[in-house]
Amino acid sequence: MLKYKLFEANPEKMYNFPFILVYPTQPKDEIKIFVEGNNSVIYEDEGQQSFDAQKKYAIDFAKGLCLYEDGSRFTRGYLQQQLNQPLIIPIIERCDNEHKEEYYTQMLGRNVVLDKNSKFAFLSRQVVAMVKDVQQQYRKKGLQVENKAGLIGFSTSGVFAGRMQFAEPETFDLCLSVCSNAVQPLPLDSINGIDLPYPLGTKDYKEIFGKPFNMQEYKKAQQMFIVGINEPNEKYNIAKKDRLHDSATQENFIKVYGDVTIQIRQQKIARIMEELGMTNITCSVLDGGHSFDGKGREISEFLINAQNHLNNSETITQSSCDSLQKDI
Repeated sequence: MLKYKLFEANPEKMYNFPFILVYPTQPKDEIKIFVEGNNSVIYEDEGQQSFDAQKKYAIDFAKGLCLYEDGSRFTRGYLQQQLNQPLIIPIIERCDNEHKEEYYTQMLGRNVVLDKNSKFAFLSRQVVAMVKDVQQQYRKKGLQVENKAGLIGFSTSGVFAGRMQFAEPETFDLCLSVCSNAVQPLPLDSINGIDLPYPLGTKDYKEIFGKPFNMQEYKKAQQMFIVGINEPNEKYNIAKKDRLHDSATQENFIKVYGDVTIQIRQQKIARIMEELGMTNITCSVLDGGHSFDGKGREISEFLINAQNHLNNSETITQSSCDSLQKDI
């Protein structure tokens, strides 16, 4: 059984936004904290969604996770019930600059992570502070807590998960990113003579995050990135939407991967990762569209295998990219 609790912003603990903790009433012997970003909505006919409305949206999502009982479909509620682990949902505010010059808070957009002066400053570190706070609370109760946390996400929160793993590999060692558009960063400064600044790669990582990129810890993390074979590119191919990226970032996506579909870009990323020896990363194109449908078995296997690896330090499984079953 799951319950939820709202934690308000606490600048003294280094986070400027509230978060929700969804937690099992009967936790496992060893607790692993998970994080999923909040996918709030801006209604086109109503203008900017208020932060109170965004908070309510996140609370309603948490309630849904707690009430979910039907295991017939592999939705996020079912996923969380099966994990039976605490889940942090940061309620990161969408702001007036949303979609302008890639200031997309809930995707850790480029100009968000460059911001060092507003309440959004060092946003990835704020999420880490939330994790540390919850870990400490569990430890005070005498419970055993894993030092590293996991990330899960769907769509926007899937992009958030992949970029958080990239930004903070010292804190996270598991990333499940579903229907996240094949935009995960590459652990490279450049490729084929093309520079890869964030969010494409590590070219200006130290400037942005204030530390060198920790390749050793990043390679240890178990990661799975999935896109659906039937996801419509005209709607979801965010690498080609200028409202989600500044023009330079958009141009670089096309320079690196070509003017291609989400599905082909995911395959190209898989090949690059394999060439880099990133054997803990699985990149797959699976049945279904922009949903969990058709992806449940692979997600279950990934979580089981990842947990076994992390708990037992077993040999990692080589990454793969499922081939497409039909032409795109």
